[in-house]
Amino acid sequence: MRLSMWMIANRLSALDPEIHIRDSAPITLRSARRAYATNCVHVYQEGNDIICNGEGDYIKLKDMGTEQAFELVQYIFDFYDDWAAGVRQAAEEMDYQRIVDECWHVFHNPIVFLDANCKVLAMSGEYAEDEIDSEWQYLSRYGYSSVVAVSSYANSGPQDGQSAKPYVFHAQSPDQIDCLSIPLVHENANCGRINVLQFGRKLNLGDMQLLGYLADIITSTLGALTPSDEHTSTRNVFYDLLIGQNVAKDTLDFQMQYMHWDKEDPLYVVTLVPKDESLPTELLSLVSSLLSKQIPGAVVLVIDRSVIVVYNEKHTPKEQFMNVIRHIVKQNGLYMGISLPVFSVYSLDMFYKQAVSAIEYGKLFRDKKDGEDIFSFYDYAIDYIIENSGTENLLYVCHPDILSIYMSDNEASSDRMTTLRSYLNNERSLVNTAQELYVHRNTLVYRIKKITDSMKYDINDVYTRDYMKISIKLIDLASSRGGIASFMRKK
Repeated sequence: MRLSMWMIANRLSALDPEIHIRDSAPITLRSARRAYATNCVHVYQEGNDIICNGEGDYIKLKDMGTEQAFELVQYIFDFYDDWAAGVRQAAEEMDYQRIVDECWHVFHNPIVFLDANCKVLAMSGEYAEDEIDSEWQYLSRYGYSSVVAVSSYANSGPQDGQSAKPYVFHAQSPDQIDCLSIPLVHENANCGRINVLQFGRKLNLGDMQLLGYLADIITSTLGALTPSDEHTSTRNVFYDLLIGQNVAKDTLDFQMQYMHWDKEDPLYVVTLVPKDESLPTELLSLVSSLLSKQIPGAVVLVIDRSVIVVYNEKHTPKEQFMNVIRHIVKQNGLYMGISLPVFSVYSLDMFYKQAVSAIEYGKLFRDKKDGEDIFSFYDYAIDYIIENSGTENLLYVCHPDILSIYMSDNEASSDRMTTLRSYLNNERSLVNTAQELYVHRNTLVYRIKKITDSMKYDINDVYTRDYMKISIKLIDLASSRGGIASFMRKK
């Protein structure tokens, strides 16, 4: 393991050394030497003192012999090598507590290791619940970061997307203390965070360098987890939802609260895939980073050689989103698919499939779109219904307005669906519909207007009416077979 002069100085702090080290001192030193050698610490006598010179930066130790000083500096290199090996092994074994315990011996300050969903994986056991600050007490008591703390860390960190760089977090209130913090990011997806609190020993540049080194060791292991791995807590909660994994309600609720999302907010799943299938995954990560910057607050992940975006239309209006994404799609040689509006975040995987299907159908019928590379599942929903079986699966692709009306009828004990069903089946004839429903024409006109005013899509469009009629038939069939109840419970 290579060291910087700051990292060496931290191990010598008990000897009250005289330090002459630049803030920019790099991590390049390989070992101690009694004669000068490139990228080594040159240990030599100067009067009664010892000089430890590392490429121009130096530490002066008073009243010490050369032999003793050389052995001491070389021991520091050996100590860090052993420490790095211990952390690496603990990371491979997913022994989170051991990682934190190993780190205490180099930082000598409280450490907390959080997963991608702000849950505590491990924290230093040397400190009592009420010994540090209010956030430490919260972490100890509830096992999660507070929403206020998470927002503070995110807002105070590097504002360049999902950056994996250590930074100093300055306390936002009198009952908190400063710390060093680093997000653990693998292929542009957040998989955790480590915070080292400044309590007992003042943190410095050497600690920041060491924290970055630590993150490199841990991230490669945490980020390499697959959906079948037992230790799934280091994955982003939305990643789990997108691949169809179960997610604990409290975990999802916390993440939604942190993002200022409500479960009733209009969400969409967008998939971007390269036209060139040989494009390296690293370039997809660049696209992911760009989208993270351009669409603040969206969830952006790289999954199966595609970039997945879950965005909230309440926070980023669709027109604004499309203005951003259209240029990125064109400039980076991508296809894009967009799902129907998500009505159940727990069923995010179904809407992910819609976005993927939109691209497949879009490429199939591309000549009808004048070369357009952005495809909406809405335009191909009927094709999907024709080619797929399984009533519950198809309920997810029912027309959004029809689903909204059905759910509203259930909640408010109304019967707008009956009116709309008859109106569409009678080819929008007010006379025939009024006769079938045994209502006055004026009453029907009022009902139809209320229904159409609540719709997001234009009922005058032929495709929309066909899509709506098929969707109503699917809901009727599912209801008659008793399959609608389990579907509704997932909302």
